[in-house]
Amino acid sequence: MKIHTGVSHFPRYYKKIGDICEMAEVESFITTKPKKGTLVNWREVMGKKFRFVLPAPTALTDPDWNKAGTGFWRDGAQGFKEGAERDFITKTMFKSAGILQCITFLFPTPVSFRPTEDNRQRIMDYFKPFVEKKQRVIWAPTGLWDMEKLLRDTAGTGIFIAQNPLDVNFIQDDEEFRYLRIENIASKNVTSEINMEKILEACDGAKRVFAVFKTSNPLRDANAFNRFLSEEI
Repeated sequence: MKIHTGVSHFPRYYKKIGDICEMAEVESFITTKPKKGTLVNWREVMGKKFRFVLPAPTALTDPDWNKAGTGFWRDGAQGFKEGAERDFITKTMFKSAGILQCITFLFPTPVSFRPTEDNRQRIMDYFKPFVEKKQRVIWAPTGLWDMEKLLRDTAGTGIFIAQNPLDVNFIQDDEEFRYLRIENIASKNVTSEINMEKILEACDGAKRVFAVFKTSNPLRDANAFNRFLSEEI
C-alpha cells in the first residue's frame, strides 16, 4: 500500500508543501485559471514526482453560483449544465492538467447540487470523457447523497467517491484506489492519535491512497500524519 499525503490549499505556502507532501489540490483553480507560465513554474518547482489534483471550478459544480466581480469563469455551466461554457471549462481543465502532468480531477459538489436522479445522471454523463481518456475522476459530494449507493454505482468505473474517514458515516469500500479528504481534525488534541489511526484504517486494503488534509492547519496535520506513518509502517 502506498499512501500519498497531501493538502487542499495549493499554491499557498507551496514551498513548504513540497517539503511535507507528495500531492496537493490546486485550490486556486476553483475560482480562477492560473496563467500557463504559472502552471509551468509550479510543475518545475514541485518536481517530477509531485502529484497535482485539479479541482473543478464552482462555476461548474454549484447550481447556485453567480459570477461576481472580474473573476475568470463565466455564467452558463452551473450544476454541470450542458452548453458552450461547460465545454470551455472542460477544455480548460484538460489543457491545464496537461501542463501540470496531472491525471486526477476533483469535483467537489456543494449542498446546492441536490441528490436527485437528474443530477446524478448529469454528473455521471459529464464524467464519461474523463474516464474514456483514462483520467482519475474524484467526486466529493456533500449534502444528503446516499453514499452507499454512490459507492455501489461507481465501483469499477474509474470514478471514485471522496470521503472523510473521520466522519461517523464513513463507509469502507473495496476500491484499490481511495481518496480521503480529512476534515475537522485537531492534531494537538488528546484524540489526535485516535484520529490518525482512523485515517490509517480507512486505507486498509487499498493499493494507493491520496490522504488530503482539508483542515484549519493542513500542513501541520499532514506532517503529523507522516510522522505517525513512519512509526506505524
